[in-house]
Amino acid sequence: MKLERLKEYVLITVVTTIGIALAAFAGQASGSGQTKILGILLSAALAALIGIKMRGRIWYLIPACIGFTSSLPFLGLPFSLTNLTILLAFGWFLVFKAVKIVKFKPNHTILDYILWINLTWVVITFLRNPVGFDSLGSGRVGGRPYMEALIALLGYWVLIRAELGEKDARRLPLISLSGHFCEGLFEGLATMVPSTAPFLSKIYGAAVQAQNDDVSDLIDDGGADGARLTFLGAFGRNSFLTLCSYFPPLTLFNPLFFFRFAANVVVIAMILASGFRNVLFMVGIQIVLGSYFRRRLTDLIPLGICFTGLMTIFLLAHGTLFSLPLNAQRTLSFLPGRWDPSAVAAAKASTEWRVYMWKAMLSERKYIANRWLGDGFGYTLEQYRAMLRKNTEGGGQESFLITGQVHSGPV
Repeated sequence: MKLERLKEYVLITVVTTIGIALAAFAGQASGSGQTKILGILLSAALAALIGIKMRGRIWYLIPACIGFTSSLPFLGLPFSLTNLTILLAFGWFLVFKAVKIVKFKPNHTILDYILWINLTWVVITFLRNPVGFDSLGSGRVGGRPYMEALIALLGYWVLIRAELGEKDARRLPLISLSGHFCEGLFEGLATMVPSTAPFLSKIYGAAVQAQNDDVSDLIDDGGADGARLTFLGAFGRNSFLTLCSYFPPLTLFNPLFFFRFAANVVVIAMILASGFRNVLFMVGIQIVLGSYFRRRLTDLIPLGICFTGLMTIFLLAHGTLFSLPLNAQRTLSFLPGRWDPSAVAAAKASTEWRVYMWKAMLSERKYIANRWLGDGFGYTLEQYRAMLRKNTEGGGQESFLITGQVHSGPV
């Protein structure tokens, strides 16, 4: 026990010394107006403080920041906040293992072996089609997904060595949801209050994305009812997943469980406002899986009856007692109902846009050369220049085809 404390004291002393040195540099950078260096130094100091405070629970950072998919502009680094927190957790975990603060040894399961098989395939694909970055003068560029996969592997290495107690397990859904909430908050503020975008865009990249959103994301002439609140999509999906983590899905649709039912109504409203039909489909999958893992198939039949009844009443009332905003109608337009023609047309056009890409990917040799093993990530410099040219001309579909972002995992 005394040896453990001695190791912690040594670690704290070393980090504190480094922190003092960083503080001195930060003071000098602040005095000379070097705000970028100051931001980096303050971030490094914060990372050191977090590591000292959290110790063996540094892995909390990974689920807490999993929703932060954008970068921090003031750091000037090409990594998302999710990637940075994984690297931070990995670095501290190595230190804690070296001084024996972390001792847990992982128990591998079938899921781990499936993961290693997939990673082996990714490595083989990379060796068959090496890819680099345009800044390095590579002939084939677009290697960022490989870097993302490597960082994710480091996060996996940390998580399988994390000691997960009962209290930790109960907190995890809310911890994970917090990142998605903050991501949506930044993007939502920049979207709904445009005057905040210039300031927020200096702090977090999601605000930059919201600031540059195209008018094509609206399904009418730009009226408030037609705007797709896309920043609510990920937060709504993960909010419903959190509800399923704590409560049986059947109770979420039962008005007798008032607070659960009310929370479910709010979450479904956010999903409808986002305008994403695939998010609604994923909610359906979460309902089925949540019911199965809790009570196997016992809840599925009453859940289906309850859900079908509520949905029938809702669809009959729409257009008679009330009318949904166009973005919500777009999301539900695949169901029978009295929908606005513009919402139906927008949903149909979106489907056709995707189906065209799926057919092109599967029927043409232009985008997939090896249909058995795949071509891996990346594209040639000629394709990269074609993407830049197409984006300039206003035709972004070719870019999606070249990069493989065709809104279909299997394809």
